[in-house]
Amino acid sequence: MSTIKKVLNSPTIMTWFSLISKPLSFVITLPILLDNYSTNEIALWYLFSLFISMQLLADFGFYNTFIRVIGYAYSGSTSLKKIINIKSANTASNNLTPLQPNFSLMKNIIGVMNTTYLFLCIIILVVYLILSVVIKSNITNVENVRSAWIGWIFIIAFTIINFYSRIYSNYLLGLNKVADVKKIEGITSFLSLISTTIAALLRLDLGWLVFANQVWFIPNLFILRRKANNNDIPLMKLNNYRFEKRIFLDIWEPAWKSGVSTFASFGVTNLTGIIYSKMSNSADLAEYLLALKFINVIRSFSQAPFYSKIPKLNYLISSGKFKEWENVAQKNMFYGSIFFVVLTICLAIIGPFIFQYLPGEINFPQSDLWALLVLGNFLHRIGGMHSQFYMTTHDVKSHISDLISGTIYLLTSIFLLNTFDVYSFPIGMIIAYSAFYVPYSLYFTSKNISTSLIKFEIRANLFPFIILLVYLILKII
Repeated sequence: MSTIKKVLNSPTIMTWFSLISKPLSFVITLPILLDNYSTNEIALWYLFSLFISMQLLADFGFYNTFIRVIGYAYSGSTSLKKIINIKSANTASNNLTPLQPNFSLMKNIIGVMNTTYLFLCIIILVVYLILSVVIKSNITNVENVRSAWIGWIFIIAFTIINFYSRIYSNYLLGLNKVADVKKIEGITSFLSLISTTIAALLRLDLGWLVFANQVWFIPNLFILRRKANNNDIPLMKLNNYRFEKRIFLDIWEPAWKSGVSTFASFGVTNLTGIIYSKMSNSADLAEYLLALKFINVIRSFSQAPFYSKIPKLNYLISSGKFKEWENVAQKNMFYGSIFFVVLTICLAIIGPFIFQYLPGEINFPQSDLWALLVLGNFLHRIGGMHSQFYMTTHDVKSHISDLISGTIYLLTSIFLLNTFDVYSFPIGMIIAYSAFYVPYSLYFTSKNISTSLIKFEIRANLFPFIILLVYLILKII
């Protein structure tokens, strides 16, 4: 029982649990949809899915920022300003007794969070109503137009419900209740997968298919709300809708920078697929998009060890436990990097054999294309983890690194496209991330850690990088 309890309370394992439903959904539901629905209905279904995924952009950086500032207040911090002078801080501060939570600041933050998310929900409603005009032509292409419109109404309603539930998940994550939140998300995601699969097997109309997929956001909201109110510090005791302009301004600057960063990093890779779709045949495009799909799934899984520790890092740095802050980041960067390298190499070995027994004519991506994509994305992981590490100081620089490296990535890829075809994209990625993204992110880490950057990286990312280089050299030979 102790082992089971340890697993259920592990932030990393529960984060993996919450993530696994997405690739499973793609693998399980796609063949069922292909067998039971028309091409227009499938196209509309995945277009709906695209709008659902746009929630990441609609948040515009508030998600991570609210988690961070709630963590600061929970640790007893009296300020939401950038944490400075970390490198020169007295190491004795690592033995300080943690301060009591700053309930006054927590209450002010929650007031700003409630009003901000209410305002964002209204914006989402307006934007999606406008998008109804854009999506009209796709809806009228399906046989049952009425059911498709009902599905779109469900998309709008459940998107707003899911978005509003972030108030409760933000609060819990700010209190470092990562395992609890990811456990709830994982369970509701699997229930969504099961109900969607059943609805597809029964060939229900598109509206009911959307309902089966999205309805679990309602219990997700109420379970998160109950968990937030049945906590050591119940949310209901701090809950209010008072908007403090001073608090909002301290939150707004890092939030909009994080939002710009999300737009840049989320959009660039997807844009490469759109660009290549205009210049390639279907087989080459399918191979590239398949490679991106695999890489994105592995990236999500390898993020869990480090990213699940960000709430803890927020707490440690705001508590003045700078040495422990360094050690936790260093150890979990290593886990994230080694997972990424091992999983991508294993898939490179077994992928071609698996695809020999799958129906259709799509092959596993070419080994050299895969190797270049792995290297490019590994560099992105290194820079991304260091950006997030520095961001725990409440100072955001990722908008600069993502915008500049994203621009270099796109321009280089387009310039090389006629010469290197699809290989121009991973080459552009490697050039952009090695020339700017990684050095820029490492520079800000070096300003704040007590040890040298070289010593930090030896324990964090060097060993996975050596394994990856050996793999690449063997592929070239």
